[in-house]
Amino acid sequence: MGPTLHFTTATVLPRRSVLCLACGLLGCSLMVARAESGQVWRLKDAQGRTVFTDRVSEDDIASGRAQPVKVEKVTPEMAAQAQAKRQTEQVEIDRYNQQLNQKLQRRSDAARAVELARQHLEQAQALYLAGEAPREEESNRVRTGSRLSERYAQRRLRERQAIDNAALALQRALAYQASLP
Repeated sequence: MGPTLHFTTATVLPRRSVLCLACGLLGCSLMVARAESGQVWRLKDAQGRTVFTDRVSEDDIASGRAQPVKVEKVTPEMAAQAQAKRQTEQVEIDRYNQQLNQKLQRRSDAARAVELARQHLEQAQALYLAGEAPREEESNRVRTGSRLSERYAQRRLRERQAIDNAALALQRALAYQASLP
């Protein structure tokens, strides 16, 4: 029979601490190796914010607070294609914004034209109402009183035509405004 090995508590305890220390160092080296492998992790920090990092603890991984993120390798060709696509999209966005700004400008101009046409119509109507009474030069004196002259009739006709023209301009402005997309 060969020699028998006997372990006592006095010999195991110092060796156990060395063994634990060795296992701890091995665990840390595995964790460092895992973190240094280029893995990116999504981690919720203490404030609840999402953080992306390449360093996480085993506790974060075990608890599920840290989730691995798949990161694809990007080649220079892929980057160039993505840049070209972004530039093309930016040109389209700029063109769309220009069209939108032109459309908004046309709408603004149409609204301004409608408002001016309304004001012009109101002014023409106010002038017509204020001009009912004949002016001094628009009446002729006759033996039995005074008679309205042709000037009065012409002025009233011009005022009425101004109202009609203003109403027509307002209709056109409203029709143009309604026709805009």
